[in-house]
Amino acid sequence: LDLAYADFADDEYQLDIAALLARHPHVVVQRTLSKSYALAGLRVGVALGSPDLIEALRSVRAPFSVNAVGLAATQAALSDPAWRAMSIARVREQRARLELELDALGVEYLASQANFVLVHVDHANIAPALERRGITVRDGADLGVPGWTRVTVGWAPMMADLRLALRETVQSHEHTTEGAT
Repeated sequence: LDLAYADFADDEYQLDIAALLARHPHVVVQRTLSKSYALAGLRVGVALGSPDLIEALRSVRAPFSVNAVGLAATQAALSDPAWRAMSIARVREQRARLELELDALGVEYLASQANFVLVHVDHANIAPALERRGITVRDGADLGVPGWTRVTVGWAPMMADLRLALRETVQSHEHTTEGAT
């Protein structure tokens, strides 16, 4: 079970992992630390499961799969619950602000419980305009949802830039479309 985005979900969607593993001893729960612990790029995470399953995973793990920097960052992150709480709160707040902006712009999106929002805009139209502002978004076609764009939620200053860029891009596209009719 991959819980990469679980920390960003509202409280009613949170799982009791200990109870889940007790009921299902053949389940392994994976948790990347790149999302809620803000350790993207280090490619570190944890696996939780029965001792037998964890030992089986260890036996096939590549040697030296985590470097010293990743290990030190993991130890620091796991020992600082305030950092995780701040990271989660920041994403939840900025995700809500992004969704409010999308509502105001009349742009369709899928309400999210993750650290990203899927926005129903033509990626080919919006991505270049955002890239000119230093903002990169992911084409939904790469994820199996053509016609949508994945927007990752980040720190407040970046998200303010993104909301402004979306506003300008959507309004510019509306004026261009209106002028063509």
